[in-house]
Amino acid sequence: MFQIREYIPLAPFTTFGVGGSARYFCEPECENDIERAYAFAKEKEVPLFILGGGSNLLVSDDGYSGIVVHPAFKGVSLEEETEDSLSLCVGAGEVWDDFVIWSVNHDAAGFECLSGIPGTVGGFVFENAGAYRQNCSDHIVSVDAFDIREGIWKRFSKEECEFSYHMSFFKKNIGRYFIARAYFNVPRSRTVRTRCAYKDNRFDFSKMFPEDKPMPSLEEMRNAILNVRGEKGMLIMRGFESFKSAGSFFGLPPVTREDFARITREAERLDAKKILDLAPWYWEQQDGSVKIAPAFLLEFTSFTKGYRRGNVGISPKHSLAIVNYGGGTAEEIRCLAEDMKKSVFELFGVLLVPEVTYVGFHA
Repeated sequence: MFQIREYIPLAPFTTFGVGGSARYFCEPECENDIERAYAFAKEKEVPLFILGGGSNLLVSDDGYSGIVVHPAFKGVSLEEETEDSLSLCVGAGEVWDDFVIWSVNHDAAGFECLSGIPGTVGGFVFENAGAYRQNCSDHIVSVDAFDIREGIWKRFSKEECEFSYHMSFFKKNIGRYFIARAYFNVPRSRTVRTRCAYKDNRFDFSKMFPEDKPMPSLEEMRNAILNVRGEKGMLIMRGFESFKSAGSFFGLPPVTREDFARITREAERLDAKKILDLAPWYWEQQDGSVKIAPAFLLEFTSFTKGYRRGNVGISPKHSLAIVNYGGGTAEEIRCLAEDMKKSVFELFGVLLVPEVTYVGFHA
């Protein structure tokens, strides 16, 4: 039975494990529940926030003064099957990695490189999450969402979703739409369809799966991705060392070639050897811009792997992951993040962009 409860602690619903309580909280399971939740928010004149897997959030210690909607829309259903593809409908509340496991087990290629990332399908659609050259949007056909402003349901085509790097139409209009389910058309294959070319200073997929060898199976690629993410401390999974973290806290949009040259000169001045040790740390884009690893910039500051400040700090395995070692607060995490941003800006004139959503903080 649908219920709207009061003063529910939000920390257990987030991977950071911090944050206060929601004034109101509900877990809708169908369209009617969603409409009732929004009607309630309108009646009480309180804001509404949609909480998925809580893997990309920092909830204020003061909690959230409105109503938190935690979707319970789940399940993966096979809509149509051909020799070449599977058409799927997936509930927004479905755990993303469970969907990846389903895909691998059913020879549905295209999501195996997104293994082990926490969150829900709805959150992945909202963020257009991606990793290792695969994106959530690669095989999306359409998305069902509720328009809060108009009070109507709408099916958005892939084009209408306006997907781009870590962005979607829903994220551009944050707070207006509730994503209920996504429809995918996924190619059928027991092996990966495109070799992963990812390479950094620790991992090189071209050596893991060389071109003179057969294409890896979906399961082999999934296991390789899990091991890489585990080595980076980015897995919250039994059998791996896990941290209370939101994964990569910062992103960095591609910079111009002029800015890239300036950043390189400054890095050489600070520590030329480190440039070689951390290679590759940049990737040229087709439009002429350059994507720089934010972790590379942080390695020139005092905020490096293993840094600790009281109960919070930086993962000993990855410079981009702020962690709660236990007993930490949202304010401690926020302050650490601000100091990390400031330090990089002072050195390189580059502004790190939080990929984590702040909830309940006052402007």
